[in-house]
Amino acid sequence: MHGGKTSQPSQRPIAPEKSLRPFVAASTNRGLLLLNTRSGVIRTSGTGTYEGCQFSPSGEYLWACRRPSKTEATLELRTTSTLEVIACHTFPDPTGYQVIVPLGARWPVYDETLRRTWVGAETQFLRDAADAGVALLGVCFGGQLLAQAFGGSVARAGVPEIGWYDVETDNPDLVPGGPWFQWHFDRWTLPPGATEIARTANASQAFVLGRALALQFHPEIDLKLLDIWLDEDRDDDVVGAGLSHDELRDRTTELADDVAKRIRDLVRGFLTQVAR
Repeated sequence: MHGGKTSQPSQRPIAPEKSLRPFVAASTNRGLLLLNTRSGVIRTSGTGTYEGCQFSPSGEYLWACRRPSKTEATLELRTTSTLEVIACHTFPDPTGYQVIVPLGARWPVYDETLRRTWVGAETQFLRDAADAGVALLGVCFGGQLLAQAFGGSVARAGVPEIGWYDVETDNPDLVPGGPWFQWHFDRWTLPPGATEIARTANASQAFVLGRALALQFHPEIDLKLLDIWLDEDRDDDVVGAGLSHDELRDRTTELADDVAKRIRDLVRGFLTQVAR
């Protein structure tokens, strides 16, 4: 769900390994591969429920990125009926995909127990994908995983970020600035050779390394997805940040149209500047 949501294992017991298996949502025709490890259930439009999968922007659709030509980039919304959902300990051949998108999770990427199991397996999978030239777009936990996989570090942040934060950007055509939604307790240091693109006062928010773009914030958030996360806020993270659920809902509704435009700009920038 949220990258590093529980950054100290003592705060939430780690579930048995069986419940921590990575889930893969794979589109057809050598398209988009989304990886997610959240343990809840998201209801998907017209196709029942899928355990462990997070789709965007509302939990009912996924981003499917298609580039018909070298100069044109489009963002398609495809229903989840185009997906095969797989629970697995091993990952597929990354060369079967044009883009791989590691998404959020509630566990820290640096937990040693998890690094010996699925976090380690997913890390190697992303390294293999990069070696094969597959484009990568990491979101929150997924962005932290990219940082750790390629020689950076991830650790507990001095200040957690929950809610809407203004993000300063050096390249608005790639990562538009403005308020983006955050829910994380950890932050990364840049891998060698990476270029930081965006930041808040508290943490790096985006970097590019080869054909990989890492994001700390959650561009996929909307009111439906936020409600799912708030229902799972068992540790009262929002209250601990000095906010209320209603405040987050109101701000998310207020920003919905603006965020929708910036999401499309972000995906277009990823396709034309990073995944080209």
